[in-house]
Amino acid sequence: MARTLPASAPNLALRVDDRVTLEYDLTVVTPMVGGSAIAKEATTQIRPTEIMGNLRHWWRATNAGCFDLTELVRQENDLFGSAVHPGNCQISVTTVKPGSVRTDIKNNSSMVYALWPLRNSKDDTSSRTELTNQVTLGTQFKLRLSFKQELEQTILPAIVLAMQAFITYGGLGGRTRRGCGSLQLTQLTTQRPGKELRVDNYTQPIRKIGLPTAPAKRVNLMTGLPQHVFILGQAMRDAVQAWQKSLDAYQQFRQGTGRGRSPYPEADSVRHLVKHSRTPEVYGFPRADLGLPIVMQFINEPDLADVTIQGANEGQHRFASPIITKALQWDNGFIPMVAVLDAPHAWDKDVELTWKNNVKPTCRDDIMLTEQDRKTIEPLNGDPIRVAFEKYLKREGWREVETKVQA
Repeated sequence: MARTLPASAPNLALRVDDRVTLEYDLTVVTPMVGGSAIAKEATTQIRPTEIMGNLRHWWRATNAGCFDLTELVRQENDLFGSAVHPGNCQISVTTVKPGSVRTDIKNNSSMVYALWPLRNSKDDTSSRTELTNQVTLGTQFKLRLSFKQELEQTILPAIVLAMQAFITYGGLGGRTRRGCGSLQLTQLTTQRPGKELRVDNYTQPIRKIGLPTAPAKRVNLMTGLPQHVFILGQAMRDAVQAWQKSLDAYQQFRQGTGRGRSPYPEADSVRHLVKHSRTPEVYGFPRADLGLPIVMQFINEPDLADVTIQGANEGQHRFASPIITKALQWDNGFIPMVAVLDAPHAWDKDVELTWKNNVKPTCRDDIMLTEQDRKTIEPLNGDPIRVAFEKYLKREGWREVETKVQA
């Protein structure tokens, strides 16, 4: 006997009044690279899956030393979901005002330095002064996070701290470690069944509350929150201007203040290895500890084409930079910020130098160098490269800010 269909389908949606909700009003304030489902393709739409990926990353960073790996994975899957079950936190995104897609970023050394992957061809010299791919700027959107009220005590602190880390240190799209796709929080609206929910403490500027630093013993090869954060000058109204100042500081340290011969030994080390030229005063690749891959270009030396320093294992060629350069939301404006993440070192994984069909493994000593070798490299002055960068910032007038949250 056939069953009688009900007059209407049952309502399987969770009742909104049974859930705690957080609604963030956000604006993209620096050029966003890509952000669509296709790599490097500009978009004015913000995807919930991208937000989810960012929240997962920054949740791990805020908990990098709190659990062992098994417990870390279990808690992350409970919060954000896995292939087996949905997470306890639901995410939705509504675009309020689409941003503008731009190709008019020209001849600015610091911005081109941050956006160099958008050049159509590394061999096109004209692309050094004009980016031929598109970026997006100014998109405004609402990000809504919700979870069952019964889980508030566990989820609320975790999710708001992950969001604060995401807004302070992260961004949308690609090249976020270089400050692309940075976000401005304009309003946070909360809703809790039965009584008011106050999370003002989590939205204060970093100088008032800071962010928790991960315990000293983080999970191996995981990245924790910054242990050192530097700012420069006073707040300014233009986020892009503040961003450029942070880029200038990193570019000058990493490439040298002039545009002549590099003070670093990588180029001569490659020539010695590939062309069997004279032994350099220092052999090594210290800038590998600032992120991989490093794609090296030698003008008028075709036998040195396609030289790359990268991770040795398949699927692990990349090593994210431990340095963040961006515009930090500060009072009613933005301030240049540089953060040094609590991150693994390049020598914690296998690294190799590749050219044409050749592969040369590198070792810890090739990257870290001896103290005596580091003393001959002016930007390092005897220190490991990350420590040297922090000292460089202080010499240039940057001031370090406290990042630890109160007990």
